[in-house]
Amino acid sequence: MKNLRSKLFLGFVFSTIFSYGSENSYGSGWLGLLPVIVAIVLSIITKEVLFSLFTSIILGSVIVFFEGGLPDSYFFGVENSVDFYILNAASDNDHMSVIIFSLLISGMVSILKYTNGMSGIAQWVGKYAKTKRSAMFTTYFMGVVVFFDDYANTLVVGNTMKTITDKFNISREKLAYIVDATAAPIACIALVSTWIGYEVQLIDEGIINNDLQSVVGTGYAAFLKSISYSFYPLITLAFIFILIFLKRDFGQMLKVERNHKKKITLKMDFINYDIMGYAESHSQKESELLKALQKETHQKILQPRMISGHLQGRFLSLISHLTRPEKILEVGTYTGYATLCLAEGLVENGSIHTIEINEELFDFQKKIF
Repeated sequence: MKNLRSKLFLGFVFSTIFSYGSENSYGSGWLGLLPVIVAIVLSIITKEVLFSLFTSIILGSVIVFFEGGLPDSYFFGVENSVDFYILNAASDNDHMSVIIFSLLISGMVSILKYTNGMSGIAQWVGKYAKTKRSAMFTTYFMGVVVFFDDYANTLVVGNTMKTITDKFNISREKLAYIVDATAAPIACIALVSTWIGYEVQLIDEGIINNDLQSVVGTGYAAFLKSISYSFYPLITLAFIFILIFLKRDFGQMLKVERNHKKKITLKMDFINYDIMGYAESHSQKESELLKALQKETHQKILQPRMISGHLQGRFLSLISHLTRPEKILEVGTYTGYATLCLAEGLVENGSIHTIEINEELFDFQKKIF
């Protein structure tokens, strides 16, 4: 709270300094650039975009009322930055429809998340993601399938695919890029979407206002004819497809991916994930209990990468079956995945003793043992 107050005070000071003296500079067009400059500078300094934009709105409003020579214009401008600009924008039907729609989509995503619906979707989609490339292609095609709205696309696809792309060590930046590069383009050329509905409405108004019904026909017909000229959406979708197929990155994305690989190396991940995916697909399948345990570990436990996982678990089970032990002592239980794998090879009436130092995992372990 203290940090927020200091930022608001800083924004107030910026607005005061930059607007001071503008009362005598009526008609100075360069003042119109100040809100933009302040927004950029504050964004760089504070790393808070919303705060910076709000401050620039106040500054712009103050400049407008100073320029108009209104009495008490400074405080009048600050007051009207809320009354006139913000409230008017919030009461606009188009603005509110976007806000409400985004809130509803966010609510739907949250419901799916907390009812494990998102995990179910991810698990179903994950069947087709066996390698790093196929995980990116799955994200791409998910972005194409959710074509009805770009906001919904971003929220649904991003939240669904992040667990799968994390599994294959795809950076969040790369995931964001694929999602963004499919969300807007597909919404622009899909036969039915919220954006197309708005676009067709504007085209219809233009046709009626210019009396072009006999030449162009309906707005939707004009839209269909314009798809082949939608170069940005078509080229972007094709470009992303080619990048994924070739497994190539350029510019800043190349730097991001290299840094991400360095971080993964530091986390002791030495196995190539294409090799890992191939090995898992050609190994014995996990039991339903182990699948459920691995999913719940990733959902509820910090540092879920510590779990043994499918490949290591099958190897432990193999060793246990080969040796057929009567007793096993395991140091480090974590969530019990490796424990269950080792127990598969015990002789009849055999026992396994497992020790875990982290008491916070005890309640989770009680569900399994």
